[in-house]
Amino acid sequence: MQIAWRKIFRRVSLLIIEAFLAISVLGVIASCFFIWRISSSPLEIEFARSSVEQALRDASDQVNVKMDKIYIHLPELRGPLMLGLRGGALYNKQDQELLSVDEVAIGLNKANLVFGQFRPEALLIYSPQINFTRTGAKEFDIDIAGSSDDLSIDQPGEGEDTAIFERILDYVSADGEAGASAYSYLKRVEILDASFHIDDQYIGVDWVLPQAGLAVERVDEGLRAELALSIPHDDGVSPSATLEAAALLHERSKNMDIDVSLEAFMPSMLASKFEELSILSEQKGTVDLKLKAELDETAQLISAEVAVLSERGELNLDALSEGAVPYKELGAMASYDALAGTLKLEQVQITLKDVAFKASADLVLKAALGQGDFAGRGPIRLSVDEVSQDELASLWPAALKGDNSEKWIVQRMSNGVFRDVYAQGDLVIDSALEENSVDIEGLIAGFAFDGMTVNYRDPLPALVGGKGEGRFDLAKESLEISVTEGYLGGLSVHEGALVFSNIIEKGAGGADLKIGLKGGFKAVLDYVAQEPIAVKPDFNAGGAAGSVDLNVHVNFPTKADLPKDEVKIDVEGKLSEARIPAVVKGLDLTGGPYDVSVKDGLFSVAGKGALDGRAIELSYSEYLSAAGKPYSSRVKARLNADQKLREKFGIDLSVFLSGPAYVDVNYTAYQDKRSEALVSADLKNSVINIEPFDYRKDAGVAAQAKLTALLQAGVLKEIRGLSASAPSLSVERAKLGFRGAGDNTALAGGNVSSFVLDQSRGAAEFEIDQSGKIMIEMDGQAFDLRPFLNNEKKDDEDYESDSMQVSIKADRMFTAEDQQVRNVSMYIDINKQGRFNQLELDGVAGKGAIYLRFKPDNQGKRTFHFEADDAGATLKAFDLFSSMQGGKMVIYAEPIRSVYDRNLIGKAEITNFKVVGAPVLARLLGVMSLSGVLQSLSGEGINFQKMAADFDWLYRPEGSLLVLKDGRTSGNSLGLTFDGTFDNAAQTLDVAGTVIPLSGINKAIGSIPLVGDILTGGTGSLFAATYTMKGRAAEAEVSVNPLSVLTPGILRRILFEEN
Repeated sequence: MQIAWRKIFRRVSLLIIEAFLAISVLGVIASCFFIWRISSSPLEIEFARSSVEQALRDASDQVNVKMDKIYIHLPELRGPLMLGLRGGALYNKQDQELLSVDEVAIGLNKANLVFGQFRPEALLIYSPQINFTRTGAKEFDIDIAGSSDDLSIDQPGEGEDTAIFERILDYVSADGEAGASAYSYLKRVEILDASFHIDDQYIGVDWVLPQAGLAVERVDEGLRAELALSIPHDDGVSPSATLEAAALLHERSKNMDIDVSLEAFMPSMLASKFEELSILSEQKGTVDLKLKAELDETAQLISAEVAVLSERGELNLDALSEGAVPYKELGAMASYDALAGTLKLEQVQITLKDVAFKASADLVLKAALGQGDFAGRGPIRLSVDEVSQDELASLWPAALKGDNSEKWIVQRMSNGVFRDVYAQGDLVIDSALEENSVDIEGLIAGFAFDGMTVNYRDPLPALVGGKGEGRFDLAKESLEISVTEGYLGGLSVHEGALVFSNIIEKGAGGADLKIGLKGGFKAVLDYVAQEPIAVKPDFNAGGAAGSVDLNVHVNFPTKADLPKDEVKIDVEGKLSEARIPAVVKGLDLTGGPYDVSVKDGLFSVAGKGALDGRAIELSYSEYLSAAGKPYSSRVKARLNADQKLREKFGIDLSVFLSGPAYVDVNYTAYQDKRSEALVSADLKNSVINIEPFDYRKDAGVAAQAKLTALLQAGVLKEIRGLSASAPSLSVERAKLGFRGAGDNTALAGGNVSSFVLDQSRGAAEFEIDQSGKIMIEMDGQAFDLRPFLNNEKKDDEDYESDSMQVSIKADRMFTAEDQQVRNVSMYIDINKQGRFNQLELDGVAGKGAIYLRFKPDNQGKRTFHFEADDAGATLKAFDLFSSMQGGKMVIYAEPIRSVYDRNLIGKAEITNFKVVGAPVLARLLGVMSLSGVLQSLSGEGINFQKMAADFDWLYRPEGSLLVLKDGRTSGNSLGLTFDGTFDNAAQTLDVAGTVIPLSGINKAIGSIPLVGDILTGGTGSLFAATYTMKGRAAEAEVSVNPLSVLTPGILRRILFEEN
């Protein structure tokens, strides 16, 4: 029988495969059950204890491990198989216990374990004590001990390493190789549920934290460590703080990266541990902290970033407040860069009483952190986005209470809102200094404000509704405020710069205010009237009006009882639609616009406007305090000074000036109540009337004048330097004196060093006494008497003028057209009614002297006595009769009735004279057909030995009346008799008389006794003709009775002459 090996082999193969699969399935089921069992709970494997102890023995270090119990556990399918040891201990080669722990877990590599290789990858130690001991700045140890209080690290023998934790770190950091210690394959060591004991002998701190966890793991980059701490708070109530930290030690660079997270930590806990931080004991609140840092292989910090956050709490700082100050949203970020040498604080913020504060700093360090003393400097900045002024008082630091800075920023400011508030400076830190190790240099603060009230000096009006910016400089101790809008004492502020210096040192500060103002002029005056400026102008500020646009600069010390002279004010601007009441002499200045300024205490207004309603171009200035100044006030003006305005200025020139005068006036008032006015006048539109000289310059004729008027207490006292020029008028260096005040101001006298008035030239002095009497003395080359010889007034009004006494000395005196008297000495005394009280004249006319006296005699009776040695020249000189030559004239008269009677009666006589070409006499002779005599009259003239007459001179208001009586002439060829009147008012004459030709023959007959009387009728003339002259003096009608030539003289007297 042939065996079917192929079939047998196939069946056997199938059986083997089936058995293998059955065994595999059973193995998988068993493995799954085993994995499920050890993953669900630890599985005790007491049978393997000795094998495990042998596997865990470190032959190189002769370290043995012993345990009470052993179990395995697979907490994670993908993780290592955990070998649990309970009651484990670690012994050295002397069998001395090095470490005792309640429970340890060892993570084994599952793959290696399958192949029978015992390689621990992880070590978990439960409930040990971690000891952190520091003995120096960079000298510290970290080790672990058993959880029992009586366990400690035994002292090893010489050369033995007892730093268990450091030994474990060496295992973890080592790269395991075949034949090396089994622990060299460790990748992770983790300490769970440990207590953390801090023994910092360097600063004297001992602290036990009951819950801690520590893990060290080898990773691709190097060695990684993780720490977790639970920090219970001292109050025993608040939840514990948690600290989680991770560190990565780079294998290549040996640098270390650190990442720390601290949550819910109470900084007050540090006060009990660190004496230097005792200030934290009163602070309430929790802090969250995030830290990332990098250290080099020497543990020197390379860089760091820190973030701190505290949601709410309370600050109890004596420098900040007397009580607790609640805060919220406290946060900060900091960064350090050793390479750049910088330490930065960023996004630091805290909210106090709903006001958010922000801060930042950027320090440049002298040395890296940890290398020597901590020192550096850099900018630091604190800022607040917005805070109301009302909130600022409650936030003001207690350390600055009562400080001048509080006075200026808190007390002197109110209402309104601060925005963009900041304080910045250079933070200087030097831990080597015992005092002031932290300081801020160059501290400045700034802010913007809106709706603010700034009360910078009581009782000055405060700045209200102010908007602008401010800046405080600690080094300069100054506060600068820039204002863009606001209101100051009723004025609108459109710009301003307020600088307050030395505001910290009490009593040493100063204020410098530069403000742009718009508003009412009265508001400006009200403002400057307040203390400490206390400027009150001479005019009535209450009646002031107008609008201003001013730039004001005020400077004064900020101290109590400020003297007025320490307040400095400068102002520049415009004054429009102004009214300055009683600016000068009680007159209002109006109109504008005017340039307004105050400089060095001098208030000035300049521009075009109106003074008392009259157009004016002026510059007005007044010292706010005139003490020690050259003057009190000054007005430079160009205006039309009419009579009323001159009277208001107390300059009454109405005696000789009327009408408008366009003047340039420089009026200056002094502190002693003196004042002066320098006047330059255009008198073209004025009327100049010098009545005594009969001079008149009409309006429209060019004329100028200059003078200086001196006043005392506003009363005109003197005019100096008066000079004037007009047609036929020139005055130089004249001086006028005045008396009285106000409406009673009157001219008192003066002198003229040089004048020209028509043909008069010379100098004069005059005086006017209290009664108004004028006394004049004139001395010069020439004097025109013609104005005084004008016909008397012909109106019906009585003469009313001031009495006058005039003394004149002149080389020449003009008495008529082309006529003059030489070497004149004249004295005139006229009363108010125009009557001569006295008249005296001495001079030379033609070839003879003139002597005239009208004055009281010894009995007080005014007599008239006149003598002229050249009668013809004298009569011609005074324009009385121009046809006489030679002769001597004597006139005497006296009052008709009383001593003061202005009517005179007298006699006149002229001897040895000649008449040539007398028109009226020529007409008389022509009517009589006396051709021979007429020819003589027209030729060489008719000689007379004598002419005499009696006369009455009768005064009448409308003009005098001259009555001639018993007048006669005698000569060789002609004789005349005349009686009649001359009416000076009407300029007419009415004269009748006898004309006797051949006077010598008729005289011889008439001289025969008895016969001569019979033949001549007692007239002394045998042959004569009667005549009359009537009418205007220059055109009198002459009539002659031709029959009278044939009628005997006795019959003529009966028929014609007896009336």
